[in-house]
Formats: sequence, structure tokens, C-alpha cells
Amino acid sequence: MPEDLAALPLSRVDAVMLPKVGGAQDVADCRTAILAAKGPPGLPLVPIIESAAAVLNATDIAGSAEVLCLAFGRFDLSADLGIDPDAGSPALATARAAIVLASAAAGLHPGLDSPWLNIQDLEGLRTAALRARSDGFGGMLIIHPSHVETVNHVFSPTADEVTWARGIVASAGEAEASGRGAYARDGQMVDEAVVRRARRILHEAQR
Repeated sequence: MPEDLAALPLSRVDAVMLPKVGGAQDVADCRTAILAAKGPPGLPLVPIIESAAAVLNATDIAGSAEVLCLAFGRFDLSADLGIDPDAGSPALATARAAIVLASAAAGLHPGLDSPWLNIQDLEGLRTAALRARSDGFGGMLIIHPSHVETVNHVFSPTADEVTWARGIVASAGEAEASGRGAYARDGQMVDEAVVRRARRILHEAQR
């Protein structure tokens, strides 16, 4: 790893993807190697969770300094476990949940799901991206430029979501001004959790 980092123009990169992470020490070692290579001290890191050890240590990895987000390496993890990556194993579902929960607990950007390997199957990519978004991931790793548009579209808030979020934020402001906490809007209760989701949607739309 030190040799790889020394060969990179670290002052011109946005982040470093860190494969084969087993625990927080690997992240710390990467940061040390970046500094030894005279890279920026705050350069963001994206550890890839792709082993059983990494899944079990996801919370510690997510809490390490300079980690921007976590990424999921489904295929290497499946090889580590000796299972079919497409068979719907509970172990893989657990790993996905661990990444989503560890990311949220550490206040990171939502994690990146595994890439879609069938380059020509854009409908399959869209289905996988929709599932990833519904599971709490914030994006996907991609292996081909043709996948960028689909992934960006799926992970961007829809017009309906933005309209809903704007209505919630506006009504929440009115409720707060009148001294109310939770309130009803369109027959549904709105509380702080709903308002937080609406604000997050608007933040994502602005990005």
C-alpha cells in the first residue's frame, strides 16, 4: 500500500478507495502511508467492506478518522464466505445492514453498494440501484461509464419526493411558529422524524 500511494498524485485526488479492510487499524495504516507520501492530511477515505472481519468491525471502521463513507464488496465477501453472491444469502443481507447502520451511527455519507457486473443490462442495474436506495445506500460503485446516468437518476430524489419534502418543511415551520410539535397534514401525523427525512431529501436534491 505505501508504494501504491507514493505513486499517486495525492494532491489531485478526491478520495482514496481502500480495499481489503479488516479493521480500524488498516484505515489508520492507510492514513499514515498517505502522510508519508506527502498527501493531504484530510484526504477522505472510502473503505471497502468485503470480508467477514470487515463486516464484524464495520462500526470501528466507520468511526475511523477521515472516512467519508463505506462501500460494499459483495463479490469478495461472497468468495470469503464460500457462497453464491446472487443467491440472497442472509449473511449478505446482514453485511448490507451492518454497512448502512454503521454509516448512520458514525454520521458518514450513506454507503455505496456493490457494482452491477452485467454491463449491457441497464434494467437489471436500475432494479439493483432501486433496491440499494431502499436499503439505505446512497449510491453504487460502477464499472462502466454507461451505468453513470442510471445510477445518478435512481439515487436522485424524484420530483414527487421534492414536492412532498417542501410541503413538509413549510408546514413544519408554520406549526413551530404556532407552538405546535407533532401535527396532522393530509391525514397523516408529522413529527420531527418526518421533518428530518424531508430536510434530507431537499439536501440531496440541492447536491
